[in-house]
Amino acid sequence: MEIVYNNSFGDSLKFNIYHYSRNPFTIIFSTIIALLFLPWQSFKPLNALNLTIIVLWVVVFYLLYVLINIFFLLIILPFTKNKSFLTTHKINLNDESLIEETKWGTTIYKWKGIHKLKKTKRYLYIYLSPTSAHIIPKKSFSSIDEYNIFVDYIQNKISVKD
Repeated sequence: MEIVYNNSFGDSLKFNIYHYSRNPFTIIFSTIIALLFLPWQSFKPLNALNLTIIVLWVVVFYLLYVLINIFFLLIILPFTKNKSFLTTHKINLNDESLIEETKWGTTIYKWKGIHKLKKTKRYLYIYLSPTSAHIIPKKSFSSIDEYNIFVDYIQNKISVKD
């Protein structure tokens, strides 16, 4: 089973937005920072209104933290010129592994090394670690059936890890 696709700067940005906005570390870290900078003396006595304000404070800090990360990605990503990412990728699936080929090289990932699989409306993310993934645009598949067969194959392989 094989899929060929190209990645763009936009694909990388969308993955990072998806990843950072759902990352438990991001949520926990931004919550801790928000609570550290909260002027606690202003919220005594602790009542329903004050609790609502505290929750809104934490949510705003979380959103701000995600936006700051996106801002830095917008600045950093164009300058990295990652030629191994912004190129044509060919992914082959077999019984033992996922094989990625680009004009820069070939990498073999054993199924037990695949971290997880995530699907969005426009992308399939094959996580190789908690923070990096193959970003496959859904439009790269010739049909929804081809996409579903590809996804099912990967899900079956990573669900039977040793």
